[in-house]
Amino acid sequence: MHVITNGAEVRRLREEQGLSKKGLAEAANVTQVTIARAEDSRPMFPATVRKIAKTLHVDARLIAAPLASGSRR
Repeated sequence: MHVITNGAEVRRLREEQGLSKKGLAEAANVTQVTIARAEDSRPMFPATVRKIAKTLHVDARLIAAPLASGSRR
């Protein structure tokens, strides 16, 4: 199962906290490509979204929602 991120919210939170994409990626232990995908509202594994949310100090539900069954971006 994948979730779809709210890219604008991920970007807003990252910038509000003064983090670069590289900085967020390092702190969340993911790649910069993963952060770019999150900010582009691409489907992601829930565990990855939880890592990003934890690093941004928010609940994962704030930055993601389940991807509709059968949907592919």
